[in-house]
Amino acid sequence: QIEAFDTDERAKKLCSQNAKKNDVKIKVNDFCDSNRLLNFCKNKYALIFIDAEGYEIELINEKLVRSLKSCDFLIEAHDFINIKTSEYLVKCFEKTHKIQIIKSVDDISKAYEYKFPEIDNLSLKTKFQVLRENRPNIMRWIYAEKI
Repeated sequence: QIEAFDTDERAKKLCSQNAKKNDVKIKVNDFCDSNRLLNFCKNKYALIFIDAEGYEIELINEKLVRSLKSCDFLIEAHDFINIKTSEYLVKCFEKTHKIQIIKSVDDISKAYEYKFPEIDNLSLKTKFQVLRENRPNIMRWIYAEKI
């Protein structure tokens, strides 16, 4: 069972279209808060992806994490919005999950270092244009795996 949440109508439409093209059944919902997440996932395993553009600090708390200790999480930490985001998330998960911090690669390094057959024949400038994400900084993802 796959459920997605987004507050942006265009994003929800694109999610549904992408799922249909890939023959994936998905329910696309509106806003998700801690109670809705808990009610959806409690007492079962779930892999929870969160990219909430800074809202992850509002969504995640230690009580919620304890209730969802049988779930795995992958959360994009928006430290450029709140410098304490990664620190806060690690604290929430440290008692119940094994934590790994995954850092992104800057756009210039991608152009130089990524080796894919699809881009091998492209110029460095074109590789940069194709691979860049225009992130404001190196991003962090918190992977919290149930113990």
